[in-house]
Amino acid sequence: MGTLETTAKANPPASPANLLEAAKAGDAEAFQVLTQRAVPIIFRRALKITSNHHDAEDVLQETLLKGFTHISQFRGDSQLSTWLVRIGLNEAIMIMRRRRHDAPLVTESGTSGKAEGPPEVFQSVKSGNDSPIVRTEVGGLVHKALLRLPARARQVLHLRYLEGYSIEETANRLKLSRGSVKAYACRSRARLRKELRRLLMPRHRPSQHARPE
Repeated sequence: MGTLETTAKANPPASPANLLEAAKAGDAEAFQVLTQRAVPIIFRRALKITSNHHDAEDVLQETLLKGFTHISQFRGDSQLSTWLVRIGLNEAIMIMRRRRHDAPLVTESGTSGKAEGPPEVFQSVKSGNDSPIVRTEVGGLVHKALLRLPARARQVLHLRYLEGYSIEETANRLKLSRGSVKAYACRSRARLRKELRRLLMPRHRPSQHARPE
């Protein structure tokens, strides 16, 4: 017993402040610990708005992804859970607006007349606004997600959004048509986001929290 007590004292649980500091440095595990209590709240609020389990899970996953990517913007003026719930509410409202207007999927080929920009995580990796540690940790998460994609999808995303090549340049380097590059980029962005969500919430099972508040 004495040994166990000594070990517990030597390795006390990390405080919320320490976990937040670690999460801001790009520690995904610290972020998971911090967000565990917020997960059921975000999910239930999203479910109330969307009335759809699938959409509510999408809202939750997107909220966690955005929360992790932008956690450096959290100033501590409120609880982290409150900040995340606000992000979740905005995501749920956006889903409802898209559903109401039956908005078409925006692709690089311009279904709606506009090209979709690179995923936010790529912008975070390349941004000079975050510390090198944050960029490295987020970059590591992106790398893990990319490894889960097919080889061609990885190549297209890497050249387009990390190296900054144009569609024409990417097509020439990979010996693909412009249309193929556009199609790969569109499909691969969605797939990458799903893989990033899975990496950020391996312990979270939102469907278990579907009870109304």
